[in-house]
Parts: sequence; C-alpha cells; structure tokens
Amino acid sequence: MEPDFFIARYAEIGVKGGNRSYFEKLLLRNVRTALRGQECDDVSLSFSKVLVKLRRGAGVAEAGRRLGRVFGVENFSPTYSCRTEYPQMEKAVLEAAKRSGGAKTFRITTNRSWKGFPATSQELNVKLGSSVSGLGLKAKMTGADVNIEVDVMKERTLVFTERFPGPGGLPAGSGGRVVCLLSGGIDSPVASWMMMRRGCHPIFAHFYNENLGSPTKVRELAGTLCRSQPPAKLWLIPFAECQKAIIGRAPSEYRMLLYRRMMFRIAEAIARQEKAKALVTGDSLGQVSSQTLENMTAVEAAVAMSVFRPLVGMDKMEITRMAESIGTYATSIRQYQDCCSFMTPRHPATKSDPFQLERAESGLPLQRLADDAMDRAQSLNI
Repeated sequence: MEPDFFIARYAEIGVKGGNRSYFEKLLLRNVRTALRGQECDDVSLSFSKVLVKLRRGAGVAEAGRRLGRVFGVENFSPTYSCRTEYPQMEKAVLEAAKRSGGAKTFRITTNRSWKGFPATSQELNVKLGSSVSGLGLKAKMTGADVNIEVDVMKERTLVFTERFPGPGGLPAGSGGRVVCLLSGGIDSPVASWMMMRRGCHPIFAHFYNENLGSPTKVRELAGTLCRSQPPAKLWLIPFAECQKAIIGRAPSEYRMLLYRRMMFRIAEAIARQEKAKALVTGDSLGQVSSQTLENMTAVEAAVAMSVFRPLVGMDKMEITRMAESIGTYATSIRQYQDCCSFMTPRHPATKSDPFQLERAESGLPLQRLADDAMDRAQSLNI
C-alpha cells in the first residue's frame, strides 16, 4: 500500500481575512506548477488544506521534494485514503501502524472535517486505538513513538503518520515584483530566497565583467532558487565598460562604492521596465567595507526606488547555514571572479557620504554608461 494523496497545510494564509481566497488560489497554482509532470490527478482545496491526488505508480519521493519547496506550504504529509466507512478506516489505520518502523507506543488523533460522520472524534480515537493495541503497541498520549492522524472527510478519509516541514511564508506572486541583485556569492541568493518566501516574484540581475569569464554559475543559482516556483527572468548585464570608466576617472578608495551605485541605477532601470517595485541586495551590516551603515546609505542615495536588505541583521554563519538549507551553498562557493572585487583598493573608504560619491562621479558619463550596459544586456527565462 503506497500513499495516494498529499495533504499540504498553510499557516499565515489562514489569517488573511477577506483576502484569504486570493492567497489560496495562488498557492494552488504554485503547487500545480511544482508538481507538473509528477502524475497528479488533481490539486484542490478542502477544509483549508491543499489535497494532491496521486496516480498509481507516481513518484512519491520526488513529488514530496517538490511540494516541500513551495512557498506558503507550512508542512505536508503523504497519506493513505479510504472510504469514510469504519471498516475501511480501521484497515487503513492498522496498515499505518504496521508501517511505523518498530514503534512501541502510539497515539490516535482524529479530526472530523466532515461533522456528519456518526461518531465523534474522541469515540473514533478510542475505537481505532483499541484495534491498534491488538497489534501489541501501547497507547501513549504524550511523546508516543508514532502519532496516527485520521482526517475524516465526506468523500474520503485520509490517514497519515508524518508531517514534513515546508518553507512556510506566502505564495510566490502574492507580494509583487522585485529586482534581486544576484552576485554569485553566498549572501545574495539567500536574500532573494527570503524575499521570495514573503511572496515576491524575483527578477534577477547579475553584473559581470565579460573579460573575467562566463556567468554560468549565476544561471545555476537562479535555477536553484526557482525550483518548484513560477518561471522568473535573469538579466545578465555586462559591466566592464562601466568599471573601466570608474577606474580611469574616480579616486580608488571610492571604486567599489561607485561600482555599486552604477549597478543600482541600472537595476532601477530594469525594475521600471519589468514593473518591479523595489531592489533587493544581500548586504549584511558591517560584513565588508562597502556594507557599513554610512556606505550603504551613500550607495542607496543613487536611486529613488526602495532597497530591501533582508540579511542586514544576520552574521555570516547564519547566512551560510541558510544557504546550505536552501541548496545554494555548494554552487555559491565555486570559484568565480565577481566583478565587484575587480581592481578594488587595499584601503577602501568605509565612511563615505552621498556628496563625496557624487563629486567622485562628476566626471563620469553616467547616463551613457547605463544606457550602453542596458543595450548590451541579455535576459533569460529561468
């Protein structure tokens, strides 16, 4: 007997009041997208839970992996279904108990989603528990080895013993569009993931020095972030000419900050074209010289659009652990020449202000450089 359903549960969506149905529709759409090609007969909503009906022979493990990456899913369970008749329910519960992997104690937890069933939840707990005790397992209300959950619906009853965590948050697409500056390092993919978890649809922007190598690694990172989510766009922006102009005409101590101000201007232009509302970076306060409070403020002054920094209060160890958990770390640590580090000085400025950077930029053809980079940029669907 193999699982023939998944139950996926949400948390935050449940407190959305009059907008709840909007978030539920997006979650259903995203679950269908994630499970495309996984032999699913139906994805539907029932009693505030997403039900995924699997075809016979479907790849349960792969379907579970995909479902577990969908933003908005708090947790999920592979389940066994049966008719809502006591003999069938008892049979399914006994089968679940036998598959519990050497458990010695058990608990039955019944939820009557359909109140028309002629026995109460407590009566079912007692009656089904008595049958499981016949297998030699001992009932234990707290800390049991296995909790056999029974969800009684009118059309079917679902029986399951495990709950696997999902990413939680809000469904992709519910929070608007943002342009995520994706560097290829550890931090920026985590920052993008955190905004995606809040329902944002990402447009990735990567700046690369075309003389230093191909941004293949960044395409892989964007692909990892978009697993089981609606398609996204990746902009690849050649940046060598901008860097050449900055290196030739601006003080070296401001070089990194001027790189970033130019990146922000171009990312803002992309955002306007893509109808995005904000920029996202992987800045963490104090981590490197460009991420002091003064320098972050001075760089952000180059654009009018809001800049979100979801990692600003996290340290490197916390960010690294999150990168490992979302699957981007192994790719992020592969060798790659990030254009931000190209010809940076030994002693960069750590406490600049917008006026200093504007003076340093005064001899640069900023608009021409930005327009030329946009003209040569390439956009890919991920």
